Amino acid sequence: MLTRTSYFGFLLVALTITSALFIGLSKIRLIKNFLLEINNSENKSLCKIMCIL
Repeated sequence: MLTRTSYFGFLLVALTITSALFIGLSKIRLIKNFLLEINNSENKSLCKIMCIL
């Protein structure tokens, strides 16, 4: 019984860590793409404000 519980606990932890990494990397990628899009646009003042933040 303890082995089965430990196995499912390990799977739950692995799934949680994988999900957190995936979500975190997706957010970083979205922010990076957003900043690149602003940088390529004609509105340079907005880019400067966002880059400072």
